[in-house]
Amino acid sequence: ISRVVVGHKPVADSPLVIREEGKIEIIMADTSYSDPEATDNRGMAVAEVLLEENGETTIHGVLCDGKEYRYTTPSIESKKAKTLIGQKTPDGYWIKAAMDGDTYYLVKTEGRKVSKKYVKRILLSKA
Repeated sequence: ISRVVVGHKPVADSPLVIREEGKIEIIMADTSYSDPEATDNRGMAVAEVLLEENGETTIHGVLCDGKEYRYTTPSIESKKAKTLIGQKTPDGYWIKAAMDGDTYYLVKTEGRKVSKKYVKRILLSKA
């Protein structure tokens, strides 16, 4: 088993990918509590996870703030498997999505409190 996909644990407004390079990819795609201020708890957030035949995973959608994201993670077995998506930063944020250009969307949860930020790739590579 190299990939596990689950949809029962809410993970904010975009799927959470956790990767251990060369071993496993876990995708949590429950975005049902994306926007607690919206009457439906989801607001504008929507996501699609595509499991490709070649082992890649493409994830795209819209965050609760209306920003769009799209990225593809390489297969776990690929020699090009290195990606920032699914890594945890030293300050406890998960790198959740690649945005336009060289910006990434990061999220940290503490109980039900969700902290979000956008960070340039160059700053992540220095962390």
